[in-house]
Amino acid sequence: MSIYATGDCHGTFRRFGRKYFPEQANMSRDDLVIICGDFGFIWDGSKAEQAMLKKIGKMRFTTLFIDGTHENFEMLSEYPALEMFGNKVRHISGNLYYLMRGGVYNIDNQKVFALGGGESSDFDMREEGKTWWRCELPTMEELENAESELKKAEMNVDYI
Repeated sequence: MSIYATGDCHGTFRRFGRKYFPEQANMSRDDLVIICGDFGFIWDGSKAEQAMLKKIGKMRFTTLFIDGTHENFEMLSEYPALEMFGNKVRHISGNLYYLMRGGVYNIDNQKVFALGGGESSDFDMREEGKTWWRCELPTMEELENAESELKKAEMNVDYI
């Protein structure tokens, strides 16, 4: 298993292209790409967006992502939750999964703590519920869950 990490895709598929990511030619579904915030492909629910999510889900590797500020959190919460890597994830499409906030995941015998979110510096120029969501910042409940998960892991994780 190989694990690659990146971030800030902002809904730009070329980041998945072989020009930018030639290593994928030798990857399999057991290999992981972890996007550490601002995945950005769950935004407007359009047919084009749904086609792109299917395309990412069919790639030869498995994609995991943590939310950032550029996600449609209402839409993201509608995807089905299931257990993977010892905690809850949301299944988006094929081999594409969202690592939910506050979870500690066992990935390749490493403990990975996922706590997405952030604060948009330009929120005052966006439209709430269309281009900006209050829940881009973790809620108190999510923070309490994160603390509980970390305590279960004895405050010992390999990656954050």
